[in-house]
Amino acid sequence: MKLVDIRAWLVEQIAEATGVTKEIIHTDEPFLHLGLDSVKAVMVTVQIEEKLHVTCSPTMFYDYPTIEQLAAYLHDGAASSERKPPAQINDSKHSEDIAIVGLSCRFPGAESPEHFWSNLMEGKQSISEIPSSRWNLSEYYSENLEDKGKMYTRWGGFIERIRQFDAGFFGISPLEAEVMDPQQRLLMEQSWLAFEDAGVRPSELENKDVGVFVGISTNDYSKLQYKPTRITAYHGTGNAPSIAANRLSYFYNFTGPSISLDTACSSSLVALHQACRSLKDGESSMALVGGVNLILHPGLYVNFSKARMMSESGRCHTFDKRADGYVRGEGCGMVVLRRLSEAVANGDRIYAVIKGSAINQDGRSNGLTAPRGTSQQKVVERALAQAGLGVNEISYMETHGTGTKLGDPIEVNALKEVFAKKCEGTCHLGAVKANIGHLEAAAGIAGLIKVCLMFRHQVIVPHPDLQAINEHITLEGTALTIPTELKEWKDKIKNAGISSFGFGGTNAHVILQSYRAPRKLGKRPNRYNMNLLTLSAKNETSLRGMQEAYAHFLETEGSNLELTNLCYSAHCKRDLFPYRLTIAGRTRKEFISQLRATEGMAVSRVPGKIAFVYGGQGSQYPQMARELFQSSPVFQQALSNGLSTLDHESSEKVMQILYGEDQILNEEIHQTEYTQLTLFLIQYALTRMWNSFGISPDYVMGHSIGEYAAACQAGMIELSEAVKLVRIRGKLMGSTLVRGEMATVQSTEQVIRSLIADHGCTLSIAAINAPDQTVVSGTADELSTFIELLKARNILFKKLNVSNAFHSNLMDPILEEFYQAAKEVHYKTGQIPLISNLNGQPRIEISAGYLKDHLRGTVRFHDCVSFFREEKVTVLEIGPGGLIKIARRHIKGDLAWGSSLDREGADWEAIHRSLVLLAERGIAIDWDGYYAPLQPEYTRLPSYVFNRREYWLEEDSIHDQADETSIHPDVLEIMNHHLDTINNQSTYMLKRG
Repeated sequence: MKLVDIRAWLVEQIAEATGVTKEIIHTDEPFLHLGLDSVKAVMVTVQIEEKLHVTCSPTMFYDYPTIEQLAAYLHDGAASSERKPPAQINDSKHSEDIAIVGLSCRFPGAESPEHFWSNLMEGKQSISEIPSSRWNLSEYYSENLEDKGKMYTRWGGFIERIRQFDAGFFGISPLEAEVMDPQQRLLMEQSWLAFEDAGVRPSELENKDVGVFVGISTNDYSKLQYKPTRITAYHGTGNAPSIAANRLSYFYNFTGPSISLDTACSSSLVALHQACRSLKDGESSMALVGGVNLILHPGLYVNFSKARMMSESGRCHTFDKRADGYVRGEGCGMVVLRRLSEAVANGDRIYAVIKGSAINQDGRSNGLTAPRGTSQQKVVERALAQAGLGVNEISYMETHGTGTKLGDPIEVNALKEVFAKKCEGTCHLGAVKANIGHLEAAAGIAGLIKVCLMFRHQVIVPHPDLQAINEHITLEGTALTIPTELKEWKDKIKNAGISSFGFGGTNAHVILQSYRAPRKLGKRPNRYNMNLLTLSAKNETSLRGMQEAYAHFLETEGSNLELTNLCYSAHCKRDLFPYRLTIAGRTRKEFISQLRATEGMAVSRVPGKIAFVYGGQGSQYPQMARELFQSSPVFQQALSNGLSTLDHESSEKVMQILYGEDQILNEEIHQTEYTQLTLFLIQYALTRMWNSFGISPDYVMGHSIGEYAAACQAGMIELSEAVKLVRIRGKLMGSTLVRGEMATVQSTEQVIRSLIADHGCTLSIAAINAPDQTVVSGTADELSTFIELLKARNILFKKLNVSNAFHSNLMDPILEEFYQAAKEVHYKTGQIPLISNLNGQPRIEISAGYLKDHLRGTVRFHDCVSFFREEKVTVLEIGPGGLIKIARRHIKGDLAWGSSLDREGADWEAIHRSLVLLAERGIAIDWDGYYAPLQPEYTRLPSYVFNRREYWLEEDSIHDQADETSIHPDVLEIMNHHLDTINNQSTYMLKRG
């Protein structure tokens, strides 16, 4: 067969084996992603052998993991005895790529990555005059470039509300927060938001070797606290650059490397490079990487003005003829890194893959701060080599691009040398500094985040405000181009480079590659018919902010948002805090309404105890738990396990009684033999479903037959033996020769016993459901006579719809036979106390004799529930219901009661109401177990709403500091002489940044 025919035939076989249409199968997709497991692979192997008359092994699907590779193998080498061995995989950690799985940023004009992206799309330049809150500009600004102690620019890229911080969230006292460098505060908040974006719960990383790598190069805040009388015990840790990383490690309790790096403008990209090395070396299991820069003091503005680095026009005119230096900017960006294999296995949302990175130094260039094109060229080439990519595969370069007259041409010329042999496609150049200014230590991370967002949205954003290309830059005849309009990024696999050059000569370059998650094929799993959403915060104000943020998110997010994914992400990808709100709903509208109408609350930090209570005969109804049977795999499997202990005929009949279409057969659920068996099976399946949600009881209790399911949950009896015993019990109790009746009487046990004794009745007290609710049981004649007595005394009663007089002397004829059957069962010491029907007290062992007494004795339900009230136990009724009404009516005090089923068929509604109850009482729920059957996906959520307030020391007047901190006149004279020398040598005047 021809290669094309083999390929087409394989597509048909794979489609048939996996149950999908062949039109959606991609021949370069791994077989595992197509749904071809090992069993199906064996089947397809047989088909291949018959079709091609070759001997094959199913392992070839692992050696050649795509249709393309397998087809080529079958065409070229399957029948050959000279089969080539598969290529060896280099398993060295140093060869493994690194994934960016989360990011956050706060940049000029953008409080979030979403806002930042919107600004990039518009080509917006977020530059403004220096705010008056930083310093009095009039004191430090002069148009005369030669004025000492003055700056000649009024512009910068600034972020707002830098004085505000949620100190309480991070466990920092107000006194310490006041002296902390706001750069540290920014890093703390943005690191938390980066973890949120990554879907990582920081609590799960405690005491793990997570590395922290931070680029930071200024300490303006310490200059505002210059007076020694201002210094406190927190001054050192609050302002030392090393603590910028250390504080994060301390707060999160990380034990991996914790490094603050200062290579000036390349700091954050060098930090990223070091983080990648740490991950590849196995030194770190995950890495938090970022850069930060705040402009709080005029000193560096004056310094850089004297060095002629600043733009007089107040813009970074990167690549433009108007280039005249850079404009300073501030902000913070953070990314979360994992090894790619771990990110894929974890199902992370991957922004980009770091294919390679490199750093080097200019060495002795034309001045300490002068760039060196050959070094820039080498650092890019080295990063490409490490990435294993050629220039033909690179279609975008995020340049350092400060907007200096000669700095930009030097960089572009270096790239021209790198891309000289590029013969396929073009490479677009961009520079985020043209949008937000030069963020100095945070510049590299800003460019990296820009590229990650372009990957995500598959577009190349326009380079803003390019009017005429710098006369020293020539792009004709090269593969380089500068996009001035929004461009769709059509490359299937996108590769991009990011450059960042420090003004001391430390260069860094990173190669990123886009990541395409494998398509998920196969049958969509069932969904629960309702969703639960939990929001949490560390204080009430933040929780209210979260409620509004989620309501707005639900109102504005696209219609493709699945509530299940939203709720899964909120429960499983966010840490849980003391102030919480848990709501249930089926639609966005219901969620929005509750978010705006419901107030959250602080939950107990010490969760209370839980009891599972199992109802008895009389609570059953046709089609009970049908909704759960149709939608919960855990419930289905548990019910199947129970049925498997019966013979085939009995199992089939029970299923027909429960969920068959024959209504006459459905009514057999009220026959004692099947009532008790079906109740037990449903209760067992419900128990396992609750267990899968992480809900396990501290106590169990059953009402009559319900005690068997309780004993099974407590570990006192195995499932198979419990089913056997329940079946015998039901048959015996339903086969007594004399049929009796039962009635509920609204009176006390003492009054009823007196009436029975006074009138010589042989009626039995079957149950004490409440202080004034007693159940009597006996023959029909005696019960009729007793009812007349009740009527005469105006005592209310209600006859029960039962098939026999349970817990009465009518059961005596079957007791011995039941006892003999019960003796054959192996009983074990329980792991959970069972609150006994016979006395309302806990016990951890049962026996054949106990079960005999239990069958005949009085069910003291009220005593059992009173025990729970005293212990302040949250009760879940595991079964069809009924007991909850009795408890609520007659039991006073702190007793919360949840249900598991709904007689109208809205079972999930009952389950979710109970889950809300548990959540409100601070009881831990295993949300991973809850969502496991649904196979949900992580989705973006609103970020935590910090409850910020202002923390800022009263500043010394910057003017007053001048005598203490300004540059000495002799130093200024030396600097000016040096600058004059440079000016005479070149029109490039130290404008690299």
